[in-house]
Amino acid sequence: MLDEIERAREIYEIAINRPNLDMPEKVWQSYLDYEISLGEYDKVRHLYSKLLGKSKHLKVWLSYAKFE
Repeated sequence: MLDEIERAREIYEIAINRPNLDMPEKVWQSYLDYEISLGEYDKVRHLYSKLLGKSKHLKVWLSYAKFE
């Protein structure tokens, strides 16, 4: 809302790179939703690629397929 897109991205990046995240799926989903809301579809694809490198969970694949 404050038009600080890069700052928000940096905060998300810090969050997803934390090793002991309590609910990582919520942070990842929030970050993905944020980029989708901005229409940054290439960034969303990059995030899914990064997430799939960390998790091979079926829900991640299904979410990516639904996005595409």
